[in-house]
Amino acid sequence: MRLFLALAALCVSALYGYGKGYALTARQAGLVAFERDIPQLLHKMEYRILPLGALVEEMGEKPGDLAAFWQTFGEKLECLGVERAWEDALEAQSPYGLQPQDRAILRGLGSALACTDDAGRRETANGLLEELHRQRAEAEKEREKKSALYGTLGLLWGLGAAILII
Repeated sequence: MRLFLALAALCVSALYGYGKGYALTARQAGLVAFERDIPQLLHKMEYRILPLGALVEEMGEKPGDLAAFWQTFGEKLECLGVERAWEDALEAQSPYGLQPQDRAILRGLGSALACTDDAGRRETANGLLEELHRQRAEAEKEREKKSALYGTLGLLWGLGAAILII
């Protein structure tokens, strides 16, 4: 019985450590996806006459990390308006691992999308995208430093617990 308990402690600790490492990888991937998709949407808004709902629907149809986010945003867009639909989509379908500071930048992008002035929207969105780029670079550095560390620490904690149990 103690052997099974020790094995369970080892597995749980290792999974926890690797889960923390995966959250760092997922955060970086989510930021990269937003950094890739937002400029595409802004470009479509600037050069195509379709309403925002149709443009967002196109974004949701293509496979990718943010397909569910774009679909949710498009569904809520008609009844809630741009800013509120953006915030609701961020709460409901944002990628795993995003930190509060990442969400704050992304919330600002919702108000930039709601701006009717093309030049103002572009200027605001570009500033927020630069900030998002800095966050992504920071997330990449953090992932490189800590991802393997979390996995190793989880495994070591599990081994320590297993030794104490046995």
